[in-house]
Amino acid sequence: MTKAIFAPIIKTPELHSKHFIGLPPEMTGGEDLRVAMPIPLVVIAAEGERRGWVLYRYTSDRKVAGETWHPSISDAKEQAAQEYAEALGRWREIPEGVDDILSYALQQSR
Repeated sequence: MTKAIFAPIIKTPELHSKHFIGLPPEMTGGEDLRVAMPIPLVVIAAEGERRGWVLYRYTSDRKVAGETWHPSISDAKEQAAQEYAEALGRWREIPEGVDDILSYALQQSR
């Protein structure tokens, strides 16, 4: 069973970083073809399959709003705090036995 925690985004954040789909302009001849990812409703930190933690960001309609790998849970939480600052709600554990951690986190975040 995957260990996971989540935190809701409790207000519209002043974004300190943005996530994009696509290559940066430096890799596309200076043309910015990236598409900005949406602002999430919830962030989930889940233990990786091999090691480390993955910080997932999801919108209310289950769209991916970014994901990043971190060597520890504290690093993942620190990254979320840097990105969302005061908009990040308190972290809560997802109980063992929950099969769909995204549905659980979204339901608890509304």
